Amino acid sequence: MAIDTSSGILLKLRFKPGSLVEYKVSTRITQETRKQGEVLGQQSYHWKSKMTQRVLAEDADASGHLVTISEPVGDPETWRISGVPVQRSVVYTQLAPDGAIKETSGPDAGAALSLPPDPVKVGDEWTGLSRLSLPGLPAPLEAVTRYRLVGTQEVAGLSCVKIEVNAEQAEAPLPVEAPGIEASIAVKSEGTLFFAPEQGLLVGQQMRTVATPKLADATYESITELTQELGRLEGF
Repeated sequence: MAIDTSSGILLKLRFKPGSLVEYKVSTRITQETRKQGEVLGQQSYHWKSKMTQRVLAEDADASGHLVTISEPVGDPETWRISGVPVQRSVVYTQLAPDGAIKETSGPDAGAALSLPPDPVKVGDEWTGLSRLSLPGLPAPLEAVTRYRLVGTQEVAGLSCVKIEVNAEQAEAPLPVEAPGIEASIAVKSEGTLFFAPEQGLLVGQQMRTVATPKLADATYESITELTQELGRLEGF
């Protein structure tokens, strides 16, 4: 059944203790090295993962305690980025109903996603703050992320709203030991989210993130394309 947003709909995460969500995740990373405009090399990596989230508990303020397990699947030879294996990870997170991360054992991203405080309808926009931890930076990069509800769509058998996401470019200097050499990094991302209001659940997403470190006259661009699809639900 299509969702009627004409009078506004409230978007909040819901946490039911014991419930489980399994996602199928596909990640592709393309890296390109350029110097003075000339392409010197390009590499591409692609692997698939299974991500499982289980709700452990719900607090009185409606925040949820979750454990997320992510593990690569398929051909082990594809589980490498520049020779480094993609590892299985286990992360604990406490999430607020609006997506804000209250506590985590993993990188502090500021928010898993930012949901608006008030009901929204098609065409409405809101903003949130995301943080990205990168090697070599003393503090996470912060970026204002803009969200726009653009429509409704059935995904994986669930009635969802479709949300466009656009994170403003964030930049920071990179520490370099060599005197007289300047280095910096810029990161920008955009994509689409599908959220099921009745279940209070992120159903899927497609995101594209471009990270561009610069060292003197050389540029190292890394493009990450991530697709997350709902696999199965338990306890809903």
